[in-house]
Amino acid sequence: MNKRVIAKWAGLAGVGLLLAACGNNDAEIKAMAKKMHMSKQQAAAFQTCAKDMKSRKPIFIDGDKAVQLTKVPLEICACHAPAVAQMFKDDKLTGHARFAAYIGKVKRKELKMGRRDLRTAMAPEKAGQILIASFRKCASDFAATAAAAENYPKLIVPFDLPKPKPKKKKEGEDGEGEQHASAE
Repeated sequence: MNKRVIAKWAGLAGVGLLLAACGNNDAEIKAMAKKMHMSKQQAAAFQTCAKDMKSRKPIFIDGDKAVQLTKVPLEICACHAPAVAQMFKDDKLTGHARFAAYIGKVKRKELKMGRRDLRTAMAPEKAGQILIASFRKCASDFAATAAAAENYPKLIVPFDLPKPKPKKKKEGEDGEGEQHASAE
């Protein structure tokens, strides 16, 4: 019985060490923020962006065409952090999670940020547009670099948008309903 308990705890400890090794990248984020001379607010925005975008695959839609990022490298979030820090109040960076969820959806309406979360008195729709434009510019700028081509060969890939479902006609819309009524 004792050997089983020891083996169980040793296995759990091994799994814990593996998870700790794969854990978050806070040290890398802090080092990159320090290297880029980010302010405290920008560093917090950078860390929030990295956390929110870690498992997301953002989609950029232009009319009927779209592209998708297969991964969001830290360099993109570092570029996007000043816009996030400028947009949101220091204690309201949770609003970025709404942006992260929005940018990963295929079917979406206009992004509206919460007025209470925003630092300035701008319209919530305009704030959403600014965040999307900033993130898109940072992604395209990074994708054009040699480091991106070397480390992330397929960073931006084409994305097929779902085809809109044809709308069903109601009985009265096609004119047949009137003909049947007059025949009787």
